[in-house]
Amino acid sequence: MRKNKKDKKQDINYLDLIPETNQSIRWHRDLKQRIILEIENKGMFNTIAQKVFGKPRFSKVHLDEMGNFVWPLIDGTRTVYEIAELVKAEFGDKAEPLYDRLVQYIRLTDGGDDERIDIVADIDWKTPDALLKAEFPMSVSAEEAVYDIGIGNQRRPTNHQRAHETFAHHWADLSDGDYGIAVLNDSKYGWDKPADNTLRLSLLHTPSTEKRYADQRDLDFGRHTMTYSLVGHDGDHNRAGVVEKGELLNQPLLSFTTPKHPGKLGRRFSFVAASTPQIAVKALKKAEDGSGYIVRVFETTGREVRGAELAFPVRIVSAEEVNGIEEPVGEARFEGNRLLVDAGHFAPKTYKVTLAEAPVAAPAIENAFVDFPVNQNSISSDPFKSVAKVDKECNSYAAELMPEVIVHGGIEYRRGEPDVKNVLNCRESVTVDLPQGDYNKVYILASSSRGDRKAVFDIDGRKYEAVVPYYSGFRAQWAWADKTKSFVKDGTIAHIGNHRHKMNGRNDAYTFTYLYRLGFDIAPGAGKLTLPEDADINIFAITVSGNRIDGTRWACEPRALPVIE
Repeated sequence: MRKNKKDKKQDINYLDLIPETNQSIRWHRDLKQRIILEIENKGMFNTIAQKVFGKPRFSKVHLDEMGNFVWPLIDGTRTVYEIAELVKAEFGDKAEPLYDRLVQYIRLTDGGDDERIDIVADIDWKTPDALLKAEFPMSVSAEEAVYDIGIGNQRRPTNHQRAHETFAHHWADLSDGDYGIAVLNDSKYGWDKPADNTLRLSLLHTPSTEKRYADQRDLDFGRHTMTYSLVGHDGDHNRAGVVEKGELLNQPLLSFTTPKHPGKLGRRFSFVAASTPQIAVKALKKAEDGSGYIVRVFETTGREVRGAELAFPVRIVSAEEVNGIEEPVGEARFEGNRLLVDAGHFAPKTYKVTLAEAPVAAPAIENAFVDFPVNQNSISSDPFKSVAKVDKECNSYAAELMPEVIVHGGIEYRRGEPDVKNVLNCRESVTVDLPQGDYNKVYILASSSRGDRKAVFDIDGRKYEAVVPYYSGFRAQWAWADKTKSFVKDGTIAHIGNHRHKMNGRNDAYTFTYLYRLGFDIAPGAGKLTLPEDADINIFAITVSGNRIDGTRWACEPRALPVIE
């Protein structure tokens, strides 16, 4: 989709964009003049599947009535607005809600072995008493559809008097045994099946509030973005690997950039890999007690699996099966670097694995704590909530949530002792001495007690401007109706507390607190750090570091951020 050259504005109006069809997609009309898209299954794995298993070279997508009308209009000359006007003239009320700035980008990918058709909806919703659904009439028909429920799936029939909307997570699939179509999505969970050949996904809902629940009269009002996708396949959902395709939509490959440096792991490295798609790895984390790793898996097909393997990069020293809170519940079998997994249909399993010392280790980052004067008590323990304050209301950080040494990004920070003076309030400018050594960065944990504060930090005469964010409140939010605005705060969070302490001795549950990390370059031998003069800024910890990997950055945005208007 490209921008209309006639539009000189810098801001993109989606209705002025000119959609273009993917030239690599073939299409034709059948005897009833219905359009059929033919998407080539490219890539190494698809080539093998075509030769060995007889997989077709092309997947076919049958367009519905409105799709048959719209496809020929996407000719590279008409804008989205012009196409929408033609759709409205042709279909009338059936096309509504057409003018809630509903814009769908249809991305027909033609690289690798990707067979998805992604539909990205950008909706500014202002329609009362309405339920918006995406409907998918299909060329396959079955009395039941299969719905993903997170761990496993369920079959549910076509709607009847006592069964309408149902829930599902990443996908729903309709197959007749020989062929099927899966509908994937990244954020919606309400589905229904009005006919044997049709699935519908609920996108937005503003209920009628004429008689009750007046607070819901503007439910879902505002800006929304979401993606749902179509995947045609042979056989059923298990043969097609729909579970994996749903995961790939919801957890796309992430990429990073990093400064050039010697590497010892080669071009490929995997921390854990399953020997069969019947076993899906749902989580991998360090154990809460600090010893070993926790890996959570589940069986994906509804059939028992025995002797599946999870391969780790080094030899396994010990392994045991644990429950959800990491308590031992049984022994686990392992051979060398392989953990052996037995699981019943859709059964979840959790293991604690201790690995041998790796032959390759990243060099430790050298850190040194910086001493500085403290003049305020802002971190309190439970018995002494009333004697600390971080703001004018005398709220404070909860010490029980904050370790003595905070570790973030491989850098260690030492916080002050609770219930005594433990932070530096910058009511006056203070200069501190920096430790000497092979350091290239200075990091500061700080927050503001009143709004986001602009500040200047001085290192041996070199000035750095930075924003010190507010210690609590929302980190980001989407716009809602005309009541709130979208925003995303700058700043790197180094610590999160899920409640704060109040002066009256109570915990302020779910009022989150944050410590933000500020980082500045320092020259070899840097000696003095001068902090800003601002009584609304509090300094919690300072560390100098020889961090040579600080330049590693996301190459793509991993978060689903609000649209800033």
